[in-house]
Amino acid sequence: MAALSRTPMADQEEEALLAEMAAIAKAHRHRPDPRIQRLAAWLEVHLCPGLGDPAAAGQEPATLHWQPTRLLIFTDYVDTKRDLERHLRELLGDEEADLRVASFTGGMGERAAGNSHAPLQR
Repeated sequence: MAALSRTPMADQEEEALLAEMAAIAKAHRHRPDPRIQRLAAWLEVHLCPGLGDPAAAGQEPATLHWQPTRLLIFTDYVDTKRDLERHLRELLGDEEADLRVASFTGGMGERAAGNSHAPLQR
């Protein structure tokens, strides 16, 4: 019944609100995610001092001084997993990410999951 009582004015107001929301989203689309910034800061303090430092960005993996601490991140969502992997790859660089980041989903069998931690044993 509510749909029948809609007016052109209500439709215009909703369209204006949607346009405003889209403009806000577009303006903030490329801003750094504060959660990723906190993760990067934690990684630098606890895992690898100098990580993310522009001066250290071109260093070979062997010159970065990694601590023995490891971090496990669990998420229920595949999109979140992909987003984290992308951000970690941007932070670490491709070569270091290949050595340091391993991920798998709960749907993998034991054999596939067993192979996924080989990079973590370094």
